[in-house]
This record gives sequence, C-alpha cells and structure tokens, in this order.
Amino acid sequence: MDCRDLLQLKADLLCYGITIAPHVKEVMMAENRYVWDHDFIHAAHFTIEGQNLNTCISEKFCSTSPYTIKTLDESFKLYKGTDEICPITIVRAPEWCYMTIDGYEIGQFLRPHSPKCIVCWPILTCDYYLNGTQCKFCSMGNYHNHAILPEHTVISMIKQAVAYDLSYEITLGGGIHNGRDETFAYFSSICKALHDSGIDNISFELAPPDDLKNIDMLRESGAKAIIMNLEIADSERRLAICPEKGKIPVEHYFRAYDRAVHAFGRGNVSCVLLAGIQPRLDIIRMSALLIEHGVIPSILPFKPVDGCQMRTQPTTDPKELVSIALANQQQLIRAGLAASMQPGCTKCNACSLETIAELIIIE
Repeated sequence: MDCRDLLQLKADLLCYGITIAPHVKEVMMAENRYVWDHDFIHAAHFTIEGQNLNTCISEKFCSTSPYTIKTLDESFKLYKGTDEICPITIVRAPEWCYMTIDGYEIGQFLRPHSPKCIVCWPILTCDYYLNGTQCKFCSMGNYHNHAILPEHTVISMIKQAVAYDLSYEITLGGGIHNGRDETFAYFSSICKALHDSGIDNISFELAPPDDLKNIDMLRESGAKAIIMNLEIADSERRLAICPEKGKIPVEHYFRAYDRAVHAFGRGNVSCVLLAGIQPRLDIIRMSALLIEHGVIPSILPFKPVDGCQMRTQPTTDPKELVSIALANQQQLIRAGLAASMQPGCTKCNACSLETIAELIIIE
C-alpha cells in the first residue's frame, strides 16, 4: 500500500471507526481489556502498516462503518466489506496497567496510546462540566471515573510504567480543575518530581493559563513540549461550541503560543483544530497563522461519540481531512516544521494524519 492510499485509509478509520463482531471483541479484550471503553480520549489503539491509529469501535456511529476486523488464531485482519485490506495489530495493555496504586488501577488513568507513547489523564473531571458549560464535542463528563488523582499517586503510576519500558514518551492532560493556573501548578509539580527522578520524556496538553509565567514554570519543571488547543478557529463558532472555554480570547492563545515557543522552542508547541464542525478554509487559515508563530497544527476529526452533546452531528468527511492534512503539510515544509519533531502525542499521531503526510512528496 503506498503512502497516499494509507493516508486515505487512516482518515477513513479515524472518521468512520470500525464495526466489531462480539466474538472479535472477546479476543481483543483478552489482549487489552480497556479496548471497549466508551467516550473520552481512551478509545481503541492499533497499529496498521507501521502507523499508530486511535479509532472508535464501541460508539453508535461505528455501526455504519464499512470497515470491520476479523480474527484468525488471535491475529487480526482489517476488511472493507468482503475485501481484505491488511493486518491490524491491537496495542496490548502491559501488565502495569492492571496494577493498583493507592487504590487506583493504573490503566484507568494511564495507558499506551501507541507502542512508545503513554498518555496519563489524572484529572477526570472539568470545571466546565461542573458548571454546565462544557465543550459540546467533549465526552469527559460521561467518563465512569471522575477522580482527581493526588500528585504522589500520578508520580508513582508513571514511575511504574517507565520501569517497564524506559523508552516511553509520556503526555499528561485532563480537565481544568480549580482554574487554568491551578491546573498548570498541579502538573508542574508532578513534572518536577518526575524530572528530578530522571524521567524526562514528558509533554502536556493544557488550556493556556491566565498568568503566562506558568508556561515558563512548566518548562522549568522539565517538560519537553506543550499542546494548547483552540479546536475551533472562528471566535463566534468557538463560543457557540465551547461556551466557557470559548471566552478565552484568540489573542490570549497567541500570547501563550509565543511565550511557549520562546520557552520550549519552535516545533515543540502544538494546537488541535477539529475538522468536520467548521469550514475547511477556517482550519487552513488558522493553521497558517499557527505555523507562522512556530506552532504545529494537529487536525483531528470530530467524532460524534455517544457521550457528547453533538452526538447527532454527522461524522467528518475523511476526504476533507486528507485535503486539510496535505495543505498543512505544504505549509509545514516551507516553515521547516514537522509533527514528528515534537515528543509525545503530536509525534505519536494516532489521532490524526500529520506524520503520515510527512511521508508524501508534495508536488
């Protein structure tokens, strides 16, 4: 399969998900019992043709997907209709996922999203859900465990995972708790303790703080990269979809990006924009501005997961997702930037198309 075919296949799988027969689900769960989780960021994680893939298999919208998985002798094959496409491998849950620390099962908060990237979400709640102003594409409020882990518990969990594999890159994130500045302070404290113990491959996904000095504090704690997501380019549309987060001015985001690029360096700051619920040209224009500021745009498809308020919206058009990815890749090449530069989620790229677009020669 050439790179362009693989790019379109991955876009299809990100947008449509995969239908899973009950007997295949049983085999999958023997390898990773979290694979059937609904909502939130922890979906099903696979590798396909050397690419990381985070796609939905348990949400209602997946029932119309033309793609399915069949199993033979505990190996998996991807099909479209009756046509076999290629092998597909589930990312196994290592034994540390099933260990318990301070009464919490590690895998409920920390697990691999690809063979070399683990993601930790220790704040499984959000101020915006608590006051009824959550982002309408988000399903965090429906996650079954609304815990906020103590810092020492998070540190112990990550140390346990890294002891299993020293090469892991780690991304931490979660909801906003007690305001954006306090959330930065929580994660900076965790990062410093990990850095002081010799764990350095750490990045974060956070909303920009009110006090931009917190970005410097996070970098000084040992963080290697930061993701701050606009999600929606147009301010009016942002406010409609993100009633509380949308009140953070775009100008403040860009002040935060400039501060972060100064602290972390070009290519170590990124921003998610969502395709499928805003005009394509809005995304491309905002991506151009982000790249001009040294920020890598990461384009994720909107998915109408069962727990979000926008669950009746149609799925993202995968052809549009590919079109945006290729247009952005041209801009990234000209700027000397690449998603694969940035450790953690952005390089893992299981949720979007940037790193595979890098493999395609743009004419």
